[in-house]
Amino acid sequence: MSINYSIAELYKLIRDNPNDSNYLQLLEEKIKLVTVMFQNVLLTDIGLLLINSNEKFKQAVKEKLIYFYNENHLFEPYRWYRKIFNERIPIYKD
Repeated sequence: MSINYSIAELYKLIRDNPNDSNYLQLLEEKIKLVTVMFQNVLLTDIGLLLINSNEKFKQAVKEKLIYFYNENHLFEPYRWYRKIFNERIPIYKD
């Protein structure tokens, strides 16, 4: 997952065109991988226990979900954030 994520982010920085078809394809792959990770791992009872047992990991998950929601305009991270942290996700405005 981190390789696809990194490639997508680098491509976005280099091309500076988030509507480019190659970037959109990489972003779509990233979204699929993140969805699998959250649905099949982190939203399980064991995954929630893992998140709540390590404060640094918990903060990293929070930051990534906020990023995915605000930067990529995805709604799923909002749902995941609510399920994991039982609160609304912060919304950043330009």
